[in-house]
Amino acid sequence: QGSFSLLHVQPFVSVAGHLCVLVLALYLALGKGKGEKYPKVASWICFGALAIELLALAPCLLAPDALCGLFYTLLNMITAPVMLAAFVAFLFRAGDARLIQISTAGAILLVVGSVAAYWQFTPKSARECNSIADELKRGACIMNFALRDSDEALCDQVSFDSSRWSCLYEIAERKGMPALCEQITLPCRFESPGVQCDVENYRDTCYLVVARKLKDEILCDHVTDTVKQAGCREQSTLR
Repeated sequence: QGSFSLLHVQPFVSVAGHLCVLVLALYLALGKGKGEKYPKVASWICFGALAIELLALAPCLLAPDALCGLFYTLLNMITAPVMLAAFVAFLFRAGDARLIQISTAGAILLVVGSVAAYWQFTPKSARECNSIADELKRGACIMNFALRDSDEALCDQVSFDSSRWSCLYEIAERKGMPALCEQITLPCRFESPGVQCDVENYRDTCYLVVARKLKDEILCDHVTDTVKQAGCREQSTLR
């Protein structure tokens, strides 16, 4: 949310790859390309990639939890482009004008749909992030804009303490502004114990990264953890 990257492109590549497998299956089912080499090669690649994906989903049959599709997600980043590339290669080798027309029309529709989905669902400003109901996703969205624009004021709109403080020290490092480290302070907005409310750890990290960037050993005096302070002095004196 709030940014556009390869992770946002991947779902559309996945859809395109699986549509290509479907078109190829229909092409073969209609008896097209019998005895020809290229449809066979393309089908082996496409159906083989699809079989690998189905195997990666097998854990979901045994333990249908939130992470059961992790292997599929990782593999799909490889198998979907492979399906797409195999089909495109076959398309131009086959030289079937009607098939090329249908595939081109489908590709245009998919691209138009992808662009429309991007403009419809991806926030274009931090203000648009507020329409996201989930607090964690909303904070991640705002943080993306804060880091993109190096706008520390936006960090304060992030609810989760660890995310808000990470936002501050990353911008403090980029701008070389140790004063921002003082904004990493109590009280925590979430009172749950553990890393979420580890103020000193985040403030120490902030001074360390700024001291390293500015090569200013004096800033290491603000680091409370002795191990981090020693590391800070060592890194800030490196030339």
